[in-house]
Amino acid sequence: FVDRYGGSITVNGDPKGERELLEMVSGLHQYMICERIQQNQFLSDIYPHTVNSLRVITCLDSNTGEVFIPFAIQRFGTDISAPTDNFSQRGVSAPLDIDSGRMGTVVMKGPNWERLTLSSHPDSGREITGTLLPNWPQVRDEMIRKLEQHPFFDYVGWDVVITQDGFSVIEGNHNQGNYLPHAHYSLLSDQRLRNFFMAKGVIRTTQ
Repeated sequence: FVDRYGGSITVNGDPKGERELLEMVSGLHQYMICERIQQNQFLSDIYPHTVNSLRVITCLDSNTGEVFIPFAIQRFGTDISAPTDNFSQRGVSAPLDIDSGRMGTVVMKGPNWERLTLSSHPDSGREITGTLLPNWPQVRDEMIRKLEQHPFFDYVGWDVVITQDGFSVIEGNHNQGNYLPHAHYSLLSDQRLRNFFMAKGVIRTTQ
């Protein structure tokens, strides 16, 4: 993350001179530079040092053709994971109730890969479990519409950032990993998701 205030430049919080920054950038390959998304104040209040993103899965029901969201998970960075919110780098995450947008039990990967459960952010102390994620109905409905408009993308893991007046989509993953959702859900307990994985040959049993 590059920030510039007046004549001062920082990269991930470390001061850099302009020549030093140019030398660093010139050595990068296959990178893209883009504006940093300004997240909703609610997310910054919980943890301000990362952009805290939301993973939303949209899936096409293999029997009815309807689009559904089997799960959605809000991620937050920590002092360990910063400057990113990656769960694998020991950020924290909380599942969402799809109807209400209320966040459930917070999970963090322990130093020995154990599953740690919390109710509040480990650094800021702000409560997460039981709170409502802003703008969730807008995100939920729009992500469903996107897949309805492009049904050939029958399984997408969207990375979304809630902004002050809406949301911004960072990317859509066509083959998103299951490490993060498995920290919160038994994926095959959703019969629609089970049917989808069977139709695609991912699993071969109804048991």
